[in-house]
Amino acid sequence: NKVGMWQWVSQVSAQLQVRHAVLLFWCVQEFCMAGLMFGWPSLISMLKREGQYSELCDDGSAEAAGSAVSVAGGVVCERQEVRLNLVFTLSFFANSASNFVMGCFADIAGPKLGNLFGGFIELVGLVLLIFSNSTTFDAFIPALCCIGFGGASLYYNNFHLSNLYVKTRSTIISAFSGLFVISGLVFLALDILYVQFGITRAVSLSVLTAISIFMVATNVIFISPCRPYELGAPAKLEPVWSTPQFKQFVGRIATLSAPSFRRLAEGQPESGTAAEQETQLEIPLEGPKASPPLPNEGECGEKCVTATSEEVPHHTGVRSFLKRFIHPDYVIGVFWLCLSAIFISYYVGTVQLHLLQLTDDTSLYVQLYMIFSNCAGLVLTPLMGILLDKCGCLLSMAVVNIAVAAWAVLACIPVLPLQVVTFVVFGVDRVCIGAVWAAYVRTVFGMKAFGQLCGVGWFCTAIIAQIQTPLVKLLLRYNKGNFLPADLTVGGVSLVALAVLVWMKIRQRRVGRANQK
Repeated sequence: NKVGMWQWVSQVSAQLQVRHAVLLFWCVQEFCMAGLMFGWPSLISMLKREGQYSELCDDGSAEAAGSAVSVAGGVVCERQEVRLNLVFTLSFFANSASNFVMGCFADIAGPKLGNLFGGFIELVGLVLLIFSNSTTFDAFIPALCCIGFGGASLYYNNFHLSNLYVKTRSTIISAFSGLFVISGLVFLALDILYVQFGITRAVSLSVLTAISIFMVATNVIFISPCRPYELGAPAKLEPVWSTPQFKQFVGRIATLSAPSFRRLAEGQPESGTAAEQETQLEIPLEGPKASPPLPNEGECGEKCVTATSEEVPHHTGVRSFLKRFIHPDYVIGVFWLCLSAIFISYYVGTVQLHLLQLTDDTSLYVQLYMIFSNCAGLVLTPLMGILLDKCGCLLSMAVVNIAVAAWAVLACIPVLPLQVVTFVVFGVDRVCIGAVWAAYVRTVFGMKAFGQLCGVGWFCTAIIAQIQTPLVKLLLRYNKGNFLPADLTVGGVSLVALAVLVWMKIRQRRVGRANQK
């Protein structure tokens, strides 16, 4: 039978290091689905070639006519740029803000239901994007919001796999962050198919939707566990019909016979063989395991922030989410994240406008941006994981801030070939900041409420990112699209975040000295 066959497959796969196969499948799914929003520069090029929102440039008004500019792929104007930027800003907000909702859902429901829910929402978004058109069915905003919302769920339901690799947990977390970001290469591939071979957006997205349906179904039915993997636990293939939860559900359905309905209607307890079978299928609930003694806030001294993956997270004893949320280490961490991550949505949404200041034909450099930023992030992500494992979070966070400041300087230099270096630095920064934040939360608070704590941080950054659309409108109208002041401001904010890290270091030393006395 099916259950026996899959038990045999599980035994064989256990001897073949099934954890590597499980990790590989999740990596492929995350690349194909999780971070599609980061491919916005390629998607916006495709939409401009299709003439989406071009009706805003020929509505007869003097404002639209005066701002129209001919570029490769069509005619764009201020109104079209602002509209497309609004689409990106709202969808990126949905992607970032949903981190809290989907993080909570992942913590409560587990990976299997989390993947099912997130995958379904993203599939809805892909279907809407297939049929979207600015003149007949303008569903770009809800489509991309669903894609961003579902991608966040797939992203958070991967992190528990790091428990399968005890000695390299931070490296695995960094790899997931890298795959989440380079998922934007999917839209680059669709754009190339459109330009080189004339394959329309509807056709290519239909193929992507079919692949996504297969991957979500395979993951939910065969691969995802009902509960996250514990630290050091072996990976296993667990078909949905062989899980205790499914057996219990079937057992409950089996007890709903006609006599059972009559007994329930009369208020009598269930009895008989069916009820006894249901009782046997009940899953025993284990009481809370005794936690090892944990140091107080001050006893860990500098290790509170610089703990490596081999150390016990020092605030896992804080069981209340509210207490974690208002804890000084978490508040400071969120403040650092908001200062450090503002550059991500800013540059992803305006990279094409940056390039328009240097060349009229941005198609080549948009493709170079997609290739170099994503590949650089993927290649150098393991180095950030090694740095996290060896040196801890605090030093890694400082490295990220210095790199963001370097990106701001490079973005201000009006030399077109030099922008390739800017793309590389940006790609590395974008991946590393996600990896560092995830590692910081996991190191300080553990995996108990990992999704909730990570999600709140990204939700705060999403709120701050809403200033982007009015900022772009002001720069286009009053500064002729010159982004130099905004670039310098973003770089200066990153240096402020570096100062926050220095204060965190001083605070940890003071707390440690006070407890020694």
